Amino acid sequence: MDEYKVSEISQNKCVICRGQIEVKTHVRNGRLEIYWDKGNNAQPVSEGQCCDVCNESVVLPARMARLGGF
Repeated sequence: MDEYKVSEISQNKCVICRGQIEVKTHVRNGRLEIYWDKGNNAQPVSEGQCCDVCNESVVLPARMARLGGF
């Protein structure tokens, strides 16, 4: 199985924490394949893409608050 370092694959940075955006992989036909490296939509918090941690802890709560204080 191929081994990848995230730093060699994706240079995308989170617009909220400035950390590196996670690379999503799966194994297909015995090979590790990247299926997503673009992150999450950071709106309404910021323009651009964010990492999974910021999406769950910052962006999703902000969206829920806009829907009526969830």
